[in-house]
Amino acid sequence: MSRTSEACAPRRVGLLVQPAVLLVVLGAMVVWVRTADLSVTERMTLSGEELRTLTLQHLNLTLVAAVIVVATAIPAGVLLTRRPLSVLGGPPPPSPTSVRRLRQSA
Repeated sequence: MSRTSEACAPRRVGLLVQPAVLLVVLGAMVVWVRTADLSVTERMTLSGEELRTLTLQHLNLTLVAAVIVVATAIPAGVLLTRRPLSVLGGPPPPSPTSVRRLRQSA
């Protein structure tokens, strides 16, 4: 076995364990919802249809927010790196590699 395959073994196990744990937790939640003494409001909130609706709303809001961020960040980054507005962007911070090289040369 090569070193890279040995290093990837824990990651492969994690790829199997994590979904299995999530399925067990989801199953426990379903059992709890079906057997718990819940009020009418709690039952409506935890119903499959309501959870589906809320999940879709969440995904929709997340997508809209991501589009807004990309639509503003990319043009702003382009403008700040161009000649007329590059003064506003300031100099880029030093990279860790260049700082390390400075320390080694001293």
